[in-house]
Amino acid sequence: MTEVGLSLFLIWCVSVTFVFYITRDMASPQIMSMAILGLFFSDIFFSKYDYYVYSTYIVIMLTILLSTIIPYFSIHRKCDSYANHNQSCNSKESIKSLQKLPTLLFWIVSLPAILAMYYLINKFGGFDGYLVAAQFRTREFHGLGAIKSIISTYYVVNIFYFSYIINKNYIGNKKEYFLFGAHVTIALSLAVVSFSRGTIFMGLVFMGLIWHYSRSRIKPTIVIFTLGVFLVIASLLGVVRETFNMNNGEIDFGLQDKEQIYKPTWMIYGTFPLESILNSDHVDKKLGQTYLTAVTNFVPRVYWPEKPDPGGVVFTKEYTKNMYDEYSHFTTGIFPEAMINFGVWFGVLFGAIQLFLLNYFLTYYYIRNKFHRNILVQTHRDILIVILYSYSIVSATMLLTGEFTSIIVSWIIKVITTLSIYFLIRTSHLKKR
Repeated sequence: MTEVGLSLFLIWCVSVTFVFYITRDMASPQIMSMAILGLFFSDIFFSKYDYYVYSTYIVIMLTILLSTIIPYFSIHRKCDSYANHNQSCNSKESIKSLQKLPTLLFWIVSLPAILAMYYLINKFGGFDGYLVAAQFRTREFHGLGAIKSIISTYYVVNIFYFSYIINKNYIGNKKEYFLFGAHVTIALSLAVVSFSRGTIFMGLVFMGLIWHYSRSRIKPTIVIFTLGVFLVIASLLGVVRETFNMNNGEIDFGLQDKEQIYKPTWMIYGTFPLESILNSDHVDKKLGQTYLTAVTNFVPRVYWPEKPDPGGVVFTKEYTKNMYDEYSHFTTGIFPEAMINFGVWFGVLFGAIQLFLLNYFLTYYYIRNKFHRNILVQTHRDILIVILYSYSIVSATMLLTGEFTSIIVSWIIKVITTLSIYFLIRTSHLKKR
């Protein structure tokens, strides 16, 4: 560690301890934000950076601390008053205990994703051709966004399935668990053959959050150990994606020829875009244009060739020294994207306001729905709230390092799919009454 890096690391450790003391929950919005700040900005502890990068890092940390202190003392009182008047921060719908799981429905709504994957594999001439294409999926899958979106709905169904099978109000037997295991296996297979580290990781995160909020608190030691294991695996998969090859139907991972089989690029996810923009000679302000692409992204470029570029494309084109190749781009993060739109100084302010408001509203939702307590999830609506909150908290915290448009579009797809499944389950439940 550098001298400045060691100081920042100690400040981060003290800040995490303070936030955990206030929230008393490893899955609170602020703890998750601190985790992102500690992991994906961790190169700042080991490498030398410009003064402005250090200053921005401290601003981010202070914003998270303020979003812990202010909401927790103001929202707690409001929610407690609301709870005393209504007896609960959630309205409960009647539900019979020990219902049958909506297994058939989950499998039916999974079929479009499975068929879309089948189509994609055939498009590249079979499984071997698909695997080769998946290595360069941004280039090879160009123009197939709709198909990829349909495939992504499978993971949403899997999370919904998981939420019901761990609920004690539903009948569980060997057959049900076997079918759920098969559904999970397909989800993992889809993620693995897509070389998508993020999909595997996010699936585990969502399941962990839902268990944490629905059944029982997950211990910090388990969270830290699991996170450490995944980061090692993710670093290994980062190399495999570059070296993987198919020779006459035989898989060759190519690791035997690599001097380094561990690639911890996640350490610079936060610092690289921040440093690139702060070291730039000029910032061409987009004045909010990259945020609008969360809407324009749903219009195919074939119908609107000149539609605005999202933040990641703008950043890669203008701030990474000709590293843009049309088919791939870097992510930005909430502060770098704000700087791209409004300049460095106002960008830092705007980024801090965004981060504070996100944490404030997540905390309000978190406390209002009693996620800070050990409340057993019991109803259809309870399950829906937990799922939507899990998607929202992960999306909001990932904005620290992710591209605004990519994360918001993904969140919208998840929410629409979740609400559609909920509507089908509720409709089916009412018909059986």
